[in-house]
Amino acid sequence: GESMENALRACCKGIKIGKILIHRDGDNGKQ
Repeated sequence: GESMENALRACCKGIKIGKILIHRDGDNGKQ
């Protein structure tokens, strides 16, 4: 159970970081 929770938390963190990086790249591309 704990291993699954840790995996999900790591996944969520990765997704959040990925979205931030994508938004930054998009802003730079527009400008």
